[in-house]
Amino acid sequence: MRYLLKSGVLCEEKGNKILSRIEHTIWRTCKTVVLSDDTPILKITIRDPDTSEDNHGNKRFREYVMLDCNDTLIAVGYPAYAEGEDPDRNRQPICRMPRAIVQIAEATFLLTMHDNRHYSLEDRDGQKILQITHMGLSGGWLLEDEYDFRPELLNGLFVFCRFIEQENEFMIV
Repeated sequence: MRYLLKSGVLCEEKGNKILSRIEHTIWRTCKTVVLSDDTPILKITIRDPDTSEDNHGNKRFREYVMLDCNDTLIAVGYPAYAEGEDPDRNRQPICRMPRAIVQIAEATFLLTMHDNRHYSLEDRDGQKILQITHMGLSGGWLLEDEYDFRPELLNGLFVFCRFIEQENEFMIV
């Protein structure tokens, strides 16, 4: 199935039927996904479960979480360094985490940022089951879903992509 996402609104590629949308909060890392009838369905945020002084702010201990309105965990993503780019191994203080291990129910996926215009989600067998591609000058994003995710999960996975992109930003002081 193919979808279009523009300004946080997810529509079927043909027909322009609005399925769900992302609402922003005052906090940059907190989002809400609402259905077309304005019913809130998901809360998406980043949390740091390990707040010990040694690990505070270390990106490898963050979690991207999707919760339903009853605060039940729907999906969780764990940022991961690209192969060969872990600063603990190569001793270079780089900020390159272009992937996340995502768990949805019992399934585990790999969400990869190929560049800031193309993301993919792969299953354990390496099959690309979701491609998210920027539409260029026309704006918006094309989502090609081979797994039949619910629309609100597609919105949530897109937010996870944006979180990965934020992890790659360098802090300028």
